[in-house]
Amino acid sequence: MVGSENDKEEHLSSESSSPEYNPIFETLVGRVDEGQETIVGIVAYSLYKFAKREWFAEFRERNGRAPTDAEIRAYQKTWTPSLLEGKRSEAVQIIAAYSQDVVEKARPTILEEVLRGNTSRTVGLNILSSFIYTLLLLGAVLIIAVTGWDIPALLQKLARLIQESH
Repeated sequence: MVGSENDKEEHLSSESSSPEYNPIFETLVGRVDEGQETIVGIVAYSLYKFAKREWFAEFRERNGRAPTDAEIRAYQKTWTPSLLEGKRSEAVQIIAAYSQDVVEKARPTILEEVLRGNTSRTVGLNILSSFIYTLLLLGAVLIIAVTGWDIPALLQKLARLIQESH
């Protein structure tokens, strides 16, 4: 049943030598290199195909036979631009709901990794900055000790200069 439907869809014209293809795929999917829009189009086309399968099965049940090529073409023509846009909108909603579900399921793992990564990173940066500060203080003490600077005397001279300038 499915194979005959697909064969009829892809090769609808028995009068011409070249097959007539269903333009709905190009309408919904467009160019295949458009990234996210291609995914939306493929999901929308799948929704169209579900509807077409339902129509095909109902037609067969109601009429006791498969639809003719002309009946399939007539069905395809019932898909107006607004109906096709409706399938694209439905596809966007399905993808958004699926994405939200994936994020919600992954959220605990993501939060754990982020918090663990940030905490250890923050602690590491604090240790590193404390180490660098300690090295700078030791360097200053060594320079003062080697040069023989008298820090209290220097501070007294600085205080006198400040008082004299006022």
